Amino acid sequence: MLLVKSTHAQEITVLDRLTQQSIPGAKVYSKSPKVQKIADVNGRFRLEYFKGCDTIYIAYTNYHTELFLYSDLVSKVWVEL
Repeated sequence: MLLVKSTHAQEITVLDRLTQQSIPGAKVYSKSPKVQKIADVNGRFRLEYFKGCDTIYIAYTNYHTELFLYSDLVSKVWVEL
């Protein structure tokens, strides 16, 4: 399971729901417009790169790929996958 935590600077941290550990290297992407980022060593990525994207996918090996609306990631502190 994954968990996504939003911080003040529109930075999102991808976490494992069960362990609360960050997930470095999680793939974050949108199909239209095509944008792809990889979470840093702390499991973080900047949401600003996805401005103008309706749907954002978050994937990592051995986890289910989940999708979010951009507006949900901006307005919520925690998103469980």
